[in-house]
Amino acid sequence: IPVAPAGATRLVFDALGQTLSFAAVGYLAGTAAALLLVALLVRVPALEYVAMPPAIVLQSVPLGVFTPIFMIVFGRGLFTAAAICGAVTFFPTLVMTLAAVRAVPSSVTDVFRASGASATRTFLCAQVPAALPALLAAARIAVPAAVVGALLVEWLATGTGLGYLMLRSTTTFAYDQLWAAVVACT
Repeated sequence: IPVAPAGATRLVFDALGQTLSFAAVGYLAGTAAALLLVALLVRVPALEYVAMPPAIVLQSVPLGVFTPIFMIVFGRGLFTAAAICGAVTFFPTLVMTLAAVRAVPSSVTDVFRASGASATRTFLCAQVPAALPALLAAARIAVPAAVVGALLVEWLATGTGLGYLMLRSTTTFAYDQLWAAVVACT
């Protein structure tokens, strides 16, 4: 089995680091935005009629449509990658966490209210801990989606990372590098 030169291996790992950093920033941004919206929707339930339709539209439109729009608005850097990765992370985290927060039995929240706890304290001490399993389940969906979003942004916008390395390897017929990038991505 032929061994890849050290420079080629380093190139793949550098590209993998770039992709994972884009995905991590986007995942954290999308999760934070979803958690803030969950807190707001628990506090003011009527806002769900305003917030959920745009969230559903965001989820139903393909990533390939959003990427050029985000490139025009945000440029071709980290912010675009974070926005795309955050957009794919946002919806599953929002829906699963909101359902878990609302599934907390009323007897638990009644105990907090009877002991004089504020709505914020009830949310932080009862509903958020109950939502942690749902948040982790959402991460199982959102993290791979964030990596795919990062690959797409790299392929279309940034010119760095595994997405661009795979594109460049295909056009230059460097199939060993292409397969190394695919294996690293997988």
